[in-house]
Amino acid sequence: MANNKDTELESIVVEILLDPQIRQSCGIYVEKWMFSRHIHINLVETMMTREFKDKPINEKTLRLYMQNTYDNIYNEDWKYVDELIKSYSPVSSEDIPAVTSILGTFIKNKTTLKGIDLFTKGKAKESEKFFLRATSFDLTPDPFINPLQEGIIDHLKQKDLPPGGKIIQSSLGLINSALQYHGYKNGDLIMTVLRPKGGKSTFMIQEGAAAANQEAKVAHIHLGDFSEFDSICKYMSCITGDPISDVINAPKHYTSRCKAWLEHIRVAAFPAMSLDTDEVIAYCRTLRKKFKFDVLIIDYDANIRAPEDMQMYETGGYMYSTFKGFGQEAGHVTHIGCQPKIQFWKEEVLPFEAAAESSRKQHAVDIMITGGRNEKHSRIGTFSLPLVRRGASSGITRVRFDDIHSRILEISQKDYDLLLQETKNAKQEAADVSLENIRFEDKIKEVK
Repeated sequence: MANNKDTELESIVVEILLDPQIRQSCGIYVEKWMFSRHIHINLVETMMTREFKDKPINEKTLRLYMQNTYDNIYNEDWKYVDELIKSYSPVSSEDIPAVTSILGTFIKNKTTLKGIDLFTKGKAKESEKFFLRATSFDLTPDPFINPLQEGIIDHLKQKDLPPGGKIIQSSLGLINSALQYHGYKNGDLIMTVLRPKGGKSTFMIQEGAAAANQEAKVAHIHLGDFSEFDSICKYMSCITGDPISDVINAPKHYTSRCKAWLEHIRVAAFPAMSLDTDEVIAYCRTLRKKFKFDVLIIDYDANIRAPEDMQMYETGGYMYSTFKGFGQEAGHVTHIGCQPKIQFWKEEVLPFEAAAESSRKQHAVDIMITGGRNEKHSRIGTFSLPLVRRGASSGITRVRFDDIHSRILEISQKDYDLLLQETKNAKQEAADVSLENIRFEDKIKEVK
């Protein structure tokens, strides 16, 4: 006789099996003798038939099939089936490990109990088969995709792309033109490498503002260098194009002007070395429950505390792989700031090997963005793409660092050359500057 706990677990397993992908990958391990309630036995047996095994459950078809197959289903059973199907929702990719664990434990325990039952009945030889199956059992879902499976391409696209299938574009044309998708997609891990005071935080805030301008939700974590107030003021300066000093002196005024963007942004600041990788992710998981962000920005990696039992060379690989896995699981873009090695601090065009601490970081990175200032004229410089996994690597663009207005603007080679020739005190401004696909000013006019 099954107890209430067993019955509840059976009900959970049956509900899990309503998902056609779970039935297709794990159904071969589930047998009807594992269930005690007759309605569970009937449901599982029906769902494992050829007519239902790899298709979404249609309630009318299921009911008709079961009515013609079983004569032990009563009104209360049909009510239970109706409630089960109404409460069903497909298993999300992030829940697959938990669901697999529940199914695996259920199958293993039931197989063991079957062996015990046979053994106590004097059927030692038969019980041996079940004991062996239970001890060697390993439920590993089939990871391979059939491209012709109905609906699979739409499912995969939805998994890879932000809500509505809209790619999140960068604020720099260089990046959008180099990427295969012409922008960032879910799961992308982007490493941004600039020297200290080189514009790393400015660029990452600009990318966050660009994402918010596209109505993507942004979570921005600062470790060590910025306070929450610093961050918000920097965002508002970037959005409006007004001097950062003006924003700091009238923050409420600018908060009102920038409301359309700020409602898509959340910021947090922590002291350097106060959090390790797992603690950063724990805070992000908590935020996701009420604010399902599309972009996570971490500024920057060297201020994340390393695990005590891990050497520096290993830490970079662990950190980046963990953030990459989190982004793929939850479905968001991840930007991480990184300093270059000291010998590259004066370089304007940084090579692939410039990232500090560990080459293992690059194994997890999808896009590596580097930037450097011109040694003779610190207001201009170059951004480059040493690594693009899905797209064209090695591209460069000239930029102007507008530190006062918290922006980094792409400029033509001609304007770069003109600025380079200017004297230190020249006031001439370069023409033809733009933030890629961003016209913050248009929206600002509407809310003034």
